[in-house]
Order: sequence, then C-alpha cells, then structure tokens
Amino acid sequence: MKFFFYCLPIVLLSTYLFCSCDEQNNSNSTNPTGVSKPPILDSIVYSKIAFDTISKTSFLYNSSVYPILNPIKGYQGVPTLVHKDGVLFAAWDGGNHGEELNQYIIVSTSLDMGNTWEENKLIIAPLKDSIRHFDSSLWLDKFKNIHLSWTMSKGMWDGGRGGIYETMLHLEDNNITITPPRRLFAGAMCVRPIQSGLDNSSMLFPVYGYGIGQGWSSGQFFYGTLPEILGPSLYSATYDEKNKRINNPVLLSRIPRIYPSTFDEHSVVSIGKDSLLCLLRKNIDGLCTNLSVNNGKTWQGEQKFKQLEGGIMCSSRPYIGKLKSGNLLIVFNNSSQREKMTAFLSKDKGKTWPYKLLIDERRTVSYPSVVQNDIGEICLVYDYNRYPNGRIMFTKFTEEDIIEGTKKPELVIISMVK
Repeated sequence: MKFFFYCLPIVLLSTYLFCSCDEQNNSNSTNPTGVSKPPILDSIVYSKIAFDTISKTSFLYNSSVYPILNPIKGYQGVPTLVHKDGVLFAAWDGGNHGEELNQYIIVSTSLDMGNTWEENKLIIAPLKDSIRHFDSSLWLDKFKNIHLSWTMSKGMWDGGRGGIYETMLHLEDNNITITPPRRLFAGAMCVRPIQSGLDNSSMLFPVYGYGIGQGWSSGQFFYGTLPEILGPSLYSATYDEKNKRINNPVLLSRIPRIYPSTFDEHSVVSIGKDSLLCLLRKNIDGLCTNLSVNNGKTWQGEQKFKQLEGGIMCSSRPYIGKLKSGNLLIVFNNSSQREKMTAFLSKDKGKTWPYKLLIDERRTVSYPSVVQNDIGEICLVYDYNRYPNGRIMFTKFTEEDIIEGTKKPELVIISMVK
C-alpha cells in the first residue's frame, strides 16, 4: 500500500495533543484504523494498523515514499537482524541528515538468506512533528514470535519518558502485518533481549538511560534523564502461557558503573547456570564487563574488558551472544576508531578469545547485530558511513571461518542512500 493511503488519518490525528507520561505508563490501548480482516494466530491478532496515538506512530507498508515529516532519506544506521522460517528480517534507523527529530525505522526482508533484500516492507514513522523513533531491535520470544522494539522520544531525548515500545510482526504472502504497539518501560534499548531461566521461562531486557543528569541541557529538544533509569538496568519478564505473550517487564536490577559512560548500550549473555556476562560501553578506551552469578539479581563489579589479545577497541556498541554450539561470539571494532569490524570467538565462556576474523576494515563501520540461520551460518548486519552514504551491510560466515581466520567474507549492501 502506498503512503498516500494513510495521509488522511495522519493529518486528522496530527491535531491531537500528546498524552501524558502517566497515560503512556498505564495504558496499552490503541486507536488503529485501516485494519484489514486480521488473522488470529495463537490468540494474537495481526493486522495492517495505520497509526497508533499512544506510541505516536504511523505505519507504512510496502511504501515507495518516506514519511511526510522527513521525506528525504539521507541517513541510515544502527541495524538489527532476526531470522525465522528461512526469512531474514532487518531493521534500522532512517532520517535526513543524522540522528535528528522525526527519525523513523525501516524494516526489510530477505527470502534467500541475505543475497537479495526487499526494502520498506514496513516503516515506523512519527505521527506528530518532533517525535523521534530510533534504536530498533528485532528478537524472538520462546514461542518464536517476532518482536520489533524501538525507543520513542518527544524531542531528541526526553529523559526516557517516551520509553520503549514493541510490536509483533507476521509475514504472509510477502506482506507484513503487526500487533498493536505496547509500551514496555521507560528508557532506551538498542540490543536484543535474551531468553533466561529453565525452559526459557523468562526474558531479560538490557535497558538504560542516557548519562544526562537533570541539570544537563543542550537546547529545547534534550531533557535530563529520569533519575530512576539513569545508567544501565536489567528488566525481567515472564510469559502468559495461555495467550503466548510476554507479560509486562519489571525491574530486576540496576547494574553499577565505575567508568563514565553517556551511552551504556549494554548486552548480556548467559555463560552458565545463573551466570550472566554483561558487556558495556564507556566513554573512552573501549568496553567494560560485569558478572552476575544469580541470573542478574546482583552484580560483582565493573572491570575493563582486557581478555582479547591485541584487543584494541573504541567506544562503540559491540555485539555479544552465544552461538548454537555454546561458544561465545563478539563482533566489534578492533581499533581505537570505528573501523576494522572483527569477529572474535571464545570456547571457554569468555575467559579467552583466541580466534578472530576481520569482516570489514573500512572506516565508519559500526553497530553489528548477529543471528544464526538454520544451517548454523552466522548472519551479520552493520552500518557503514551512516551519512551521507547510509549503507546497511550484510554478510555470512561460520565458526570454522573465525577459527581459520583467513576468509574474506562477501559483503552485500542491503540498503544505501548513495
């Protein structure tokens, strides 16, 4: 459907006043329009929702044009990736010049495991001027439902008040339908949550608030972060087994920090029974780690990440996760700058990382995201030169490729500005 189909409801709703933060916190109701006969899948209703007034979002499907509030695409970055039933889904931030007001999120799909991509299957766009949708994350729950979460802010950063929303995606006949968005929590999250507990009975969400205090100000579009979400936290959510949905997440722990960081962008990975490794950004000189031995309830203390031999790294969000083999994978910039995107492999729960594979040595590569497909290939997306080239990159490799360390992966451009 073309964008013009949705112009009328968006114009009508653009006069609505913003709802309050209390309304956002306490209400999951939506006012969808343009809903086409929704299929019911495992008690979950998917449809083509045109807009949602609570999350301040309009939804464009198979669109050949970009949102009316930001119609010229000049920036792309911060991609995420998920795989289900032989289909790859990628999503990323879009805009005109960079991280700015009226940013939106683009979703694309690949039916041939990354060789070709179909862009703009779904666009999540602001419903009102000066709203920002950014930091998307694609992930699966234990029922294999596909979720897309993102941060919504009134202005560039509203202190985390807008919060994180999620919708579920369903692909049928090469068309995406979604569930009504719901708010998960305040703050920001730009990494994938992980399964946790016996039989994956819960999920853990790494959430953070920008390192911007209440007294910090840089113009009318930035606001101090809410004190209760300042810094990194971990939220936990159980399941509604009857309806096969995730219950509302609750705060599990605050993760203490020693080293200064404006953007924590932390990830967690399970390294054994009740043991979690947390990887966090710091403002200079790379990354830090923290360890929990009680499944995230408490943390032992932050340390500089020094386990990589020759592991020079910059302050940029890495990827860390567990592969199907049980081995750990880290992908990050093996440099003091955003260059030399490199994959590292550990076979001893992160104590050592003796194997590595250089993926892309160019400057301005960053923000990797990884999934494994059904045959065990490691599928990777990252961004290159967000502005003005705005390239979203994809490649595949195996654990054996990392161990050998000599393969030059074939790079595919999912999307580009120019």
